[in-house]
Amino acid sequence: MKPQSQNHDDMAERAGFINTAALACFLVVFGALSVLLPKPAYSEQEKRDLAALPNLTIETLRDGSYFKDLSLFYADTFPGRDRFVQMAGIAQEAAGIAYDGMTFHQAAEPTPTIPEEPAFTELPEEPPVQADPSASTPALPTAPGNNEEEDTAPERAGPIIIYQNKGYQLFGGLPSMGSQYAKMVNAYRSALGEGVQLYNLVVPSAIAFGLPERHQSVTTPEHPRIKAIYEQLDPGIIAVDVYESFERHKNEYLYFGTDHHWTVYGAYLAYTDFIRAAGMEPVPIETMEKRTLGYEFYGTYYSQTQDSKLRRYPDTVDYFMIDTPYTALFYQRGSPYYGYPMPLLAEYAQGVNGYSVFLHGDFPLIKVTTNIQNGRRILITKESFGNAFAPFLVNHYEQVLIVDERYLEVGLVQLVRDHGINEVLILNNIFAAHTPYHINRLGQILYQVYTPPVVEEPSAEEIEPADDPIDPATQPAPPAEAEQPDQPAPAGEVIP
Repeated sequence: MKPQSQNHDDMAERAGFINTAALACFLVVFGALSVLLPKPAYSEQEKRDLAALPNLTIETLRDGSYFKDLSLFYADTFPGRDRFVQMAGIAQEAAGIAYDGMTFHQAAEPTPTIPEEPAFTELPEEPPVQADPSASTPALPTAPGNNEEEDTAPERAGPIIIYQNKGYQLFGGLPSMGSQYAKMVNAYRSALGEGVQLYNLVVPSAIAFGLPERHQSVTTPEHPRIKAIYEQLDPGIIAVDVYESFERHKNEYLYFGTDHHWTVYGAYLAYTDFIRAAGMEPVPIETMEKRTLGYEFYGTYYSQTQDSKLRRYPDTVDYFMIDTPYTALFYQRGSPYYGYPMPLLAEYAQGVNGYSVFLHGDFPLIKVTTNIQNGRRILITKESFGNAFAPFLVNHYEQVLIVDERYLEVGLVQLVRDHGINEVLILNNIFAAHTPYHINRLGQILYQVYTPPVVEEPSAEEIEPADDPIDPATQPAPPAEAEQPDQPAPAGEVIP
């Protein structure tokens, strides 16, 4: 008979063996799943592309980048990652800075450092229109600190505050950047000429209205910055100041709580101020058909903070149908001369992409033609805030050109001349109006000329002969460029 102490040792040894075996099995199964399960390419929760499987080459092995990128790939695509990200967000929230009901989070991208008095070059008074793609473009203003990555959104970077279950971004735009923005708007006045009425609308952010007075000291006051821009504009430019309207309606659902954009109600409020400034009457909101996406919406504030309070209070996305008959052509990046017919509202949008119900997201150019015959044609250049705003213009103009200043590939001045545009609206949120990237883009698109990407022709050795050669004579002719029809389709419909 074994001593009792030896029995305890045997039991401990068996327990240790079982635990080791269980852990080994778990690691093997988890590792196998991480290899065999499909790998996502995009994180809806974080709104970013995930790391891709790197290519194994002698060069990547030599410089060590292969194993570094492979580690990033597995870290981005292991099973259950979204759940772990949520848990990390809760831990970060617990470790974050909390003060008097506010929680501070650092956004994913740092705010660019901008000198107080940057150098800035004016546009020529009469820059030539570039008709020849080989001709050089005129000198354009350049603000320092420009981020050349198109898909970087510097206006959304910086600290985020969670207060009463809603997210807000701290604003700290410098007066010097507002002055550069005003100079750029004035440059548009010179470039477009007296025959085009120019408007400017700077959209305030949610933090100006969402925090109580005792907390407003954490952010820079926005109305003085907006008024400073407007005071520097040429007299012929109509400045549309929507701040006071937003102040009167600040208890309404003007901004999303989990996202940095305004809601359709904020966009409608700004539209009413603009349309009246343009000498027309807005369409009453009660006469429009309202619809709501059937999905909860979690926007950029949630994706950057993973804050549990935002998770408990998702947004809803409402939108209004367009009653005026219209046709719309959408121009994608890399295809500036061929438009695709689509409706302006993407009612299929869902989940974290809910804001894409407006204009299907960000397109370089959208051309809208209506059945209105009043001689008024408008171009709006904007960033994503303009997506919810632009559809309201369809009720008032013969033609509406919707330009995204970040992605337009042809010259804006040429668009104005080619389409007989007689009104131009520059609409930007207050962060974009104080960001060098957006100021520079406004200047760059004025006279840019589209340059098709260079595609390298394959060498003769790389071309494999086809087993069954194609006879060109039997192939259908390529489609002609899409054009606006003479008669607009019924409301909300497009030409197939």
